[in-house]
Amino acid sequence: MLNIAFVGFGNAVVNYHLPYLERKDQINVKSIFRREEDRIGDTEREAWYPDIRFTTSFEEVLNDDEIELIVICTHVDSHVAYAKQALEHNKHVLVEKPFAPTVEEAEEIFDLAKSKGLIAMANQNRRFDGDFLTLKKVIDSGVLGRLIEIQSHYDYFNPQHIQKGFGLLHGLAVHTID
Repeated sequence: MLNIAFVGFGNAVVNYHLPYLERKDQINVKSIFRREEDRIGDTEREAWYPDIRFTTSFEEVLNDDEIELIVICTHVDSHVAYAKQALEHNKHVLVEKPFAPTVEEAEEIFDLAKSKGLIAMANQNRRFDGDFLTLKKVIDSGVLGRLIEIQSHYDYFNPQHIQKGFGLLHGLAVHTID
């Protein structure tokens, strides 16, 4: 059994990770770490997952010997710090994209993981979603002929919230490029 913990409890965790993991017998989501300020006015959803321990102590997650993998699903500006802390506590890490704002920071994470015999990798689960697989099947079939242009929209994306060092390519665009 693989025991994992999540850092963060937003859209990615609730809509993309947990629905898949609930059907996996060999994976146990043991904990979800949420900062206290992220819980304000948003604790009702935690009751949807009675078998998962919610905590506001990242140290508690890091020091739990049963947790082998930490999945980092936080705001982009904290991915590097959480990944390094997890690796320093001998946990494998799966980091939502964007993995890191610079190649140098990504290399630091990979080097740290390698030095400890751990795995660090970026999450790219959308390539297994039904809409992407269906589109791939249609394109591969040739029924559409030679494609000249494809338009893809993420209508919920608001560019004004892009944080310094993270452009559109780091965020949602990696899905369509992939």
